[in-house]
Amino acid sequence: ANSPPGQFYKKEELQKPESRSKKKRKGKDNKNSTDNASDKCLTVVFHAILSDKFKLNKGTKIVIRGDEPVFGGWKNGSVNIKTGEYIDKQLLLHGEMSVPLRLASIKAGYKYVLLNNKAVYEELVGYQYMIGGYVNRCLVLEEENVTENKIFHKYDGFVYPKRGWVRNFFFYGSAINDRGAFFRNFFPKWSGFYVDSFDEKIQLEEALERLQCLVNGTTSVWTSTSGNAENHPIDSQKLKLEEVGTV
Repeated sequence: ANSPPGQFYKKEELQKPESRSKKKRKGKDNKNSTDNASDKCLTVVFHAILSDKFKLNKGTKIVIRGDEPVFGGWKNGSVNIKTGEYIDKQLLLHGEMSVPLRLASIKAGYKYVLLNNKAVYEELVGYQYMIGGYVNRCLVLEEENVTENKIFHKYDGFVYPKRGWVRNFFFYGSAINDRGAFFRNFFPKWSGFYVDSFDEKIQLEEALERLQCLVNGTTSVWTSTSGNAENHPIDSQKLKLEEVGTV
């Protein structure tokens, strides 16, 4: 059976005996394989909003692609993204994948990708080099989150199309405003801890954990450039987080 994107499964063993050389070769292959259902895993849940600057055609599929071995690679591997409701003409995005604990310490670059006739990659506003180069998002799992069956929420903010570094420079202020709006949209409603972005009701402990993930994801951005991870703090005063109410 085909394995769902973003999941890690162990291939069934062959029924007939294998030669010693085949066993040795197979053992070497399995050592580097991420298809292993026996792995202890945690779950990463991605949250984002697709900017209305994207031209979303009927039949367009949205996925996440990223560095191996954490993600499935930049060509074929992907994490399927589900779409939620529209907020101010901008689409809510939601996806999840399992990460084996043995891979959780790896800082892995990734991006959101729109698939139709061709792959259209997002661009990280404010983090593109003037001389070019690929700047990706980066999944960084802190040690306290690396436990079996842990659910870690990754709040990625807005997903923008490519604009070029000059236009990005002038668009950065608008992107900061969007980041503040993103925080307000995902902020848990304290009346019954109801998260209206995906019509789900959550418990107090989970609400507090999500809130911490939301604050961390909104006030800093991890990027990966040529495999080098870097954290970019964002001034919370510019985000106007103090304006978020508790009603």
